[in-house]
Amino acid sequence: MHARSGENAVATRAWVLLQGPQLLRAKTPQTSRSQPTRPQHLWHALRTGIAAAAAYGLAEWIGIPESYWAAISAIIVMQSSLGAAWSTSKQRLLGTLLGVVLGACLVSVLGTPHGVLYGLVMVLLGWLCSLLRMEVIGYRFAGVTFTIVVLVADPQQVWWVGLYRFLEVSLGITTSLVVTAVSARLTRLSA
Repeated sequence: MHARSGENAVATRAWVLLQGPQLLRAKTPQTSRSQPTRPQHLWHALRTGIAAAAAYGLAEWIGIPESYWAAISAIIVMQSSLGAAWSTSKQRLLGTLLGVVLGACLVSVLGTPHGVLYGLVMVLLGWLCSLLRMEVIGYRFAGVTFTIVVLVADPQQVWWVGLYRFLEVSLGITTSLVVTAVSARLTRLSA
């Protein structure tokens, strides 16, 4: 009896993965408004895994030293819809670029900043993001990138570190957008 239920569980999981796009439209009751139904969760996990693996593989193939950042960026960017992914991706990309440029310029001119200067430039970065009418997500990526560039980078290599960081984030964003677009297309075709 127990072996039969195990076989059924495996068959059910395989069916869920194969039917992912169709299950997104299923009217399955939810136990909580904030939790997706199990089939939707599995479909999102599959899409996220593909995007992360593609970003990491491309970064490794190109030869980016810290290619894991591409995978992390892909995981962060994955959204349920292409519209949501595209709007936040623009903010993330602009924030990353701003963090790279400001951080690399600061380190090139003044060297690695001490705590007070670092904090003041973070405030300046927030002000610049506000002037550019960026959303909070853009400022968050600008701040993380700025921090990586100024506090982690070797001052002699700061522009290379900034370039790599921008490429890593760009690869993560691009692969996530492609996977989101393809999965949306598959969902529409299976309707």
